[in-house]
Amino acid sequence: MANKLARAGVPGRARGRLRPRLCAAAAVTAGSPKVVNFWIAGSAARQPVQGLGGFNGSITNIDIKSFAPGVDHVAIDKDSRIQQRAVSLVLATVGK
Repeated sequence: MANKLARAGVPGRARGRLRPRLCAAAAVTAGSPKVVNFWIAGSAARQPVQGLGGFNGSITNIDIKSFAPGVDHVAIDKDSRIQQRAVSLVLATVGK
């Protein structure tokens, strides 16, 4: 999404991503200076997000097992602990 928004000229200070389904590794090539990815390390077909090409921002890959053990790919976007952590990161980014 960060790549698509950058190509469309949509500015942003940060992009976030919850990976609720099994998907291949993602690469950020443009866009926001800060990317946060919530993921489940060790799951099938899971890799952290990486910066490629012209991306020179920061990428933080947060393994949800560190604070929400037992949550699987079906519930990653529905768990209140993950939602609260994501909202906290957004508020910190915008200075609230």
